[in-house]
Amino acid sequence: MLFRLFRPILLGLVFFLAFNLFLTVGVQVVPKVRDKLNVRSDNLLPQKLELLEASPSKQFDVLFLGTSQTNNGFATHAFESALPGQSVQSFNLGLPGSRYDVMLTQLDYHIRHYGKPKMVMLEAADNLMEENGLHYYLPALQMRTLLDMDTQLIPFIFTNPEIAMNVKKELFYSSFSAVYRFRLLVSPISVQKKLTSTFEKALPASLSGAAHANNNPTEATPEDPVIQNSAFRAHGWHPKPASPMMATPEGVKENARLAEGFYFASMDKLYFDRLEAMLVYCKQQDIPVVLVGWPNHPEYLARFNKSKLSKDYYKGLRQISQRYHVPLIDLDDYRPEQVDGLFADVRHLTPKGAILFSEILAKQVSGQIQFSLGKPAKANPV
Repeated sequence: MLFRLFRPILLGLVFFLAFNLFLTVGVQVVPKVRDKLNVRSDNLLPQKLELLEASPSKQFDVLFLGTSQTNNGFATHAFESALPGQSVQSFNLGLPGSRYDVMLTQLDYHIRHYGKPKMVMLEAADNLMEENGLHYYLPALQMRTLLDMDTQLIPFIFTNPEIAMNVKKELFYSSFSAVYRFRLLVSPISVQKKLTSTFEKALPASLSGAAHANNNPTEATPEDPVIQNSAFRAHGWHPKPASPMMATPEGVKENARLAEGFYFASMDKLYFDRLEAMLVYCKQQDIPVVLVGWPNHPEYLARFNKSKLSKDYYKGLRQISQRYHVPLIDLDDYRPEQVDGLFADVRHLTPKGAILFSEILAKQVSGQIQFSLGKPAKANPV
């Protein structure tokens, strides 16, 4: 009688343990399974490492490390084409949800496997100055990808005080359970779906018609050839099409409100220690660094500039730039008055915007790149 009462629970437990064992062994033995789960989790690092391996020359002059703003914003082909008389190979290592501790580990991995880049461009953003954010799931997946590729990173990660404790715990637990590692995919209530809906599906009723009209996959847009051209994406750039919310002024305001809540509304203080650790590491490796702030839509920027964090953010970046003698380029300073068609959402660029600002960035760092390549440098405009 007692067995019959608990039989469903026991069967469920046995099924869970068997499924966990099967999946855990599967992701270790079959890399394609692991990579597919990573892609579905929005972890683009396996894809980018594949692109690095497929590149005829793995010695890139410029590496750009950052978050999704870099991932969508740094159009490597446009950047390289805007450097007249210079043969420069660049690679976009921007990852959605990344943080400076992940970027530090990425760079260490890259140096040991491919050698030192001649320059690192490093994203500067308000949300990167968070100390122990709640959104650590994706950075931990990225760290796990690097550990799967190179177990020599274990002491580097677990003894590094700049890597958050919640990420270290995530890495430890995920070593024993692939179900735990990819729980946002296998969970009946997917948190990932909730996060996606925050930006793409939380439309007021008044905007739903505009969203439908601008989200018809059968209607081609001028950006389609850019998005579909694999040659443009060969060095890590992931172009991002415009969100339906950007089709109307009301949608833009709503997108900015949601982005404020996601990125900085819950932050009480900014922490620059991980950025400084990154700069110290680059100095030890003798790699020149340029800090780059990607442009934001005016609607988002206005909200951030009114926040309690804005003064400390701009002041802190200026102080770090001076202390470590690294150029700081804020691409908001070069944003045109008319921004229609440049922003996929209030934080990310469309392909048109990415090409424009990548060309602007190339002009600003041209002298710095010449210096890094050992060529006589013109007056540095930054």
